[in-house]
Amino acid sequence: MRKYFFILLFAFILLGFKNAMAKQSEIIPYIAENSVKSKALTVLEQKCNDCHLKKYKSIIFTEKNMDVLAKSIHIQVFVKKKMPKGKVKLTDLESESLRAWLTSIGIQ
Repeated sequence: MRKYFFILLFAFILLGFKNAMAKQSEIIPYIAENSVKSKALTVLEQKCNDCHLKKYKSIIFTEKNMDVLAKSIHIQVFVKKKMPKGKVKLTDLESESLRAWLTSIGIQ
Protein backbone atom coordinates (compact mmCIF):
# COMPACT_ATOMS: atom_id res chain seq x y z
CA MET A 1 0.00 0.00 0.00
CA ARG A 2 2.82 2.35 0.88
CA LYS A 3 4.45 1.64 -2.47
CA TYR A 4 1.35 2.87 -4.37
CA PHE A 5 1.18 5.95 -2.21
CA PHE A 6 4.73 6.96 -3.18
CA ILE A 7 4.08 6.19 -6.84
CA LEU A 8 1.00 8.41 -6.79
CA LEU A 9 2.83 11.13 -4.89
CA PHE A 10 5.68 11.03 -7.41
CA ALA A 11 3.19 11.20 -10.31
CA PHE A 12 1.48 14.26 -8.79
CA ILE A 13 4.82 15.95 -8.29
CA LEU A 14 5.79 15.31 -11.91
CA LEU A 15 2.43 16.54 -13.20
CA GLY A 16 2.70 19.66 -11.07
CA PHE A 17 6.19 20.35 -12.37
CA LYS A 18 5.07 19.80 -15.97
CA ASN A 19 2.11 22.19 -15.50
CA ALA A 20 4.34 24.77 -13.85
CA MET A 21 6.78 24.62 -16.76
CA ALA A 22 3.92 24.95 -19.27
CA LYS A 23 2.62 28.03 -17.46
CA GLN A 24 6.12 29.49 -17.34
CA SER A 25 6.47 29.08 -21.11
CA GLU A 26 3.23 31.05 -21.51
CA ILE A 27 4.41 33.79 -19.17
CA ILE A 28 7.94 34.33 -20.51
CA PRO A 29 6.90 35.77 -23.93
CA TYR A 30 4.51 38.15 -22.15
CA ILE A 31 7.26 39.31 -19.80
CA ALA A 32 9.69 39.76 -22.69
CA GLU A 33 7.10 41.68 -24.72
CA ASN A 34 6.19 43.78 -21.72
CA SER A 35 9.87 44.52 -21.06
CA VAL A 36 10.39 45.67 -24.66
CA LYS A 37 7.33 47.90 -24.45
CA SER A 38 8.40 49.23 -21.06
CA LYS A 39 11.82 50.24 -22.40
CA ALA A 40 10.22 51.96 -25.38
CA LEU A 41 7.77 53.79 -23.13
CA THR A 42 10.68 55.02 -21.02
CA VAL A 43 12.28 56.49 -24.16
CA LEU A 44 9.02 58.14 -25.21
CA GLU A 45 8.49 59.56 -21.73
CA GLN A 46 12.05 60.87 -21.37
CA LYS A 47 12.72 62.09 -24.90
CA CYS A 48 9.31 62.96 -26.34
CA ASN A 49 6.71 63.80 -23.74
CA ASP A 50 8.46 66.90 -22.43
CA CYS A 51 8.18 68.66 -25.80
CA HIS A 52 4.76 67.16 -26.51
CA LEU A 53 3.48 68.58 -23.23
CA LYS A 54 4.44 72.05 -24.47
CA LYS A 55 3.51 71.84 -28.15
CA TYR A 56 1.37 68.77 -28.86
CA LYS A 57 -0.75 68.30 -25.76
CA SER A 58 -3.10 65.93 -27.56
CA ILE A 59 -0.25 63.48 -28.20
CA ILE A 60 1.29 62.53 -24.87
CA PHE A 61 2.65 59.00 -24.96
CA THR A 62 1.29 56.53 -22.43
CA GLU A 63 1.29 52.76 -22.15
CA LYS A 64 -2.35 52.78 -23.25
CA ASN A 65 -1.92 54.80 -26.45
CA MET A 66 1.60 54.02 -27.61
CA ASP A 67 0.64 50.95 -29.68
CA VAL A 68 -2.02 52.97 -31.52
CA LEU A 69 0.55 55.68 -32.27
CA ALA A 70 3.31 53.22 -33.18
CA LYS A 71 3.07 53.58 -36.95
CA SER A 72 3.23 57.35 -36.68
CA ILE A 73 6.19 57.11 -34.28
CA HIS A 74 7.99 54.84 -36.75
CA ILE A 75 7.41 57.25 -39.63
CA GLN A 76 8.40 60.39 -37.69
CA VAL A 77 11.46 58.90 -35.98
CA PHE A 78 12.89 56.41 -38.46
CA VAL A 79 11.51 57.25 -41.91
CA LYS A 80 11.24 61.05 -41.98
CA LYS A 81 13.73 61.51 -39.10
CA LYS A 82 11.77 64.56 -37.91
CA MET A 83 11.57 63.47 -34.29
CA PRO A 84 12.79 64.13 -31.76
CA LYS A 85 13.25 67.82 -32.59
CA GLY A 86 15.81 70.36 -31.52
CA LYS A 87 18.67 69.43 -29.28
CA VAL A 88 16.99 66.22 -28.14
CA LYS A 89 18.70 63.20 -29.70
CA LEU A 90 18.16 59.49 -29.26
CA THR A 91 21.11 57.39 -28.21
CA ASP A 92 21.77 54.17 -30.12
CA LEU A 93 20.31 52.20 -27.20
CA GLU A 94 17.16 54.32 -27.19
CA SER A 95 16.74 53.87 -30.95
CA GLU A 96 17.23 50.13 -30.54
CA SER A 97 14.60 50.06 -27.77
CA LEU A 98 12.06 51.81 -30.00
CA ARG A 99 12.89 49.57 -32.97
CA ALA A 100 12.60 46.43 -30.84
CA TRP A 101 9.17 47.50 -29.59
CA LEU A 102 7.98 48.46 -33.09
CA THR A 103 9.21 45.13 -34.45
CA SER A 104 7.48 43.25 -31.60
CA ILE A 105 4.14 44.69 -32.68
CA GLY A 106 4.74 44.15 -36.39
CA ILE A 107 5.94 47.56 -37.53
CA GLN A 108 9.23 47.82 -39.37
